[in-house]
Amino acid sequence: MDKRDDFWDISKLSPSAKKPQPRFRTEPAVSTLEIAGEKQEEDLRITLPRGGENEEMTYASLSNPLIKKITIRRLKGGYDFYESFRKAALLYYDVSSEEAPFVSFYSYMPQYSQMSAEQKNYYFYLRGRIRAGDYSCKADLSYLYLYVYEILNLPEKIPADHGIVLLCELWRHYRKSLPAIDRYFSVWVQDYCIVHKLEAPSSLIEDFIYDIIDVTSFKEFYLGGVYSKSRGEITALLSCLSDYDWRTGRYAGGEGREAYQRHIEGAMLAVLRSLWEKGVLLSEDAAVEILRRDAFPCSLCTHSVKCRIEIEYYPLGHSDALRNRVTSALKYTENCLRSAMSVKSRLAVKHLCEEDKQLIDAYFADIFKLVNQKRLEARRESYEALYDAPRQEMSFSGADAIEQSSWMNTYRLVDSDETDEEEVAEEKQEIEVAASFEHRKPLNEVRAQNTQVEEYLRALLLGDRDACKNALLALD
Repeated sequence: MDKRDDFWDISKLSPSAKKPQPRFRTEPAVSTLEIAGEKQEEDLRITLPRGGENEEMTYASLSNPLIKKITIRRLKGGYDFYESFRKAALLYYDVSSEEAPFVSFYSYMPQYSQMSAEQKNYYFYLRGRIRAGDYSCKADLSYLYLYVYEILNLPEKIPADHGIVLLCELWRHYRKSLPAIDRYFSVWVQDYCIVHKLEAPSSLIEDFIYDIIDVTSFKEFYLGGVYSKSRGEITALLSCLSDYDWRTGRYAGGEGREAYQRHIEGAMLAVLRSLWEKGVLLSEDAAVEILRRDAFPCSLCTHSVKCRIEIEYYPLGHSDALRNRVTSALKYTENCLRSAMSVKSRLAVKHLCEEDKQLIDAYFADIFKLVNQKRLEARRESYEALYDAPRQEMSFSGADAIEQSSWMNTYRLVDSDETDEEEVAEEKQEIEVAASFEHRKPLNEVRAQNTQVEEYLRALLLGDRDACKNALLALD
């Protein structure tokens, strides 16, 4: 067949159509990765699940009376944009690396595909150290968030009861070097507990719960344990219910800060419990507010994790009468502490409820009893110290001078009318003999040379006057 007429075939002149590609593909179907010198292949092909109905779960919080009802809605099916991340996370879960140098890494939404081989090596080394409980390694925000995404998206690898511990430990150990994580972790920890029906981890974050109350928009989640004695939780609750911050007080710092906080929390815990039991802190007709938002905002969530939460709760600190009452009780508590510390200045207290005053006085009763007892003992010791005999070692070097002085005092004090002439003569003779002793050698030297001196001293100690005379005559 003559092909010269093919010139008129327009189909050959038009460009050929390209092979259709799946939409939203962010990574190659198969990628070869080099990790710690080894090459591995990962299958990152994206699946397109079919649409489905919404799944809804509703439950009431048993541990937090401030939360009335929680509703979680999940979408069955639909397109999963981050399913490739989940597959890569499962592939990399057991990968480890030897000690590697730190390499900086930044990404708004960190993923494995955005990391170089050096960054992967350091991340797997960092993750291994964190799993071993070592949080001393340096970490960028992107490294930290990537590990959080693993915890959120791999519930079959990381159970919820273990995942909440990991989240709180990461939060505690890196919040000082990376303060920006307070804003995100305060929400992610909330949602993680709500989605997995866990209680608020007050005991895991008690040392910094006060610092995060002003950061989170849903503080009722962390402050629902009114009967809890978690350290810092009462102080955080007081910050929401009162207009006075005792931590900024003039006498709240220094070495006594620990005792100051312990007693304020102890006294105010009794007041808050009473307010709760009598329906003042949370009344039955209190207004209910509703919070609706997507779980884990600003994080990477796969379709199986992504959901929408709806929370019905009772807001705290919206009543002016309640705030005034708690503020007055708090100031009165600090005045009691100042009294125990012997501080004269006091805070102005208005509208103090008599019931709250009695509870606070009952708490400090034993403390004041102990303080008064210690003050009394200190005064008694200082008074008795004035009458303590001086503690001096015995010395024989001035024995002769002491004896001479004693005889002279005896001669002056004895009434001459009641003394026989013979006794006076004998005493004068003894005084003259003692005076003649003044020019002799020191007693400690004579004692080793003359046994008569020893006899004289022995008789002097026994009070034998005749023996003293004989010893003195023998010295002549």
